[in-house]
Amino acid sequence: SRKAAESFSRAIAESNSCDNFYLLNTSTILDAGELLERPFIFLTDANPDYWITPSDLVKETLSIMNLEKGFVERDIYLPNPNFTEDYFNAEVIYKRRVKELFNKDLK
Repeated sequence: SRKAAESFSRAIAESNSCDNFYLLNTSTILDAGELLERPFIFLTDANPDYWITPSDLVKETLSIMNLEKGFVERDIYLPNPNFTEDYFNAEVIYKRRVKELFNKDLK
């Protein structure tokens, strides 16, 4: 699980100053793979203006890795003013994902 991997990585980083672990939480990446995986994504309220590009992800990652050592967790995203508190709610995610994948609306 994510928590187990995080605990293991944190323990290793704390016990050995030569080891670094980077946990990077990202927003949607604007690339062909994302569009192939979610073919109907633009029939939802998704806005690619707030997605990061692979190039931006690499630049930000390298910057973090050059400046920070040990166990490092960072968020990499472009703030979306339309973000709502329920965005990650399981029911909301499920309905959105069905629309993105199959162009079906769930009631």
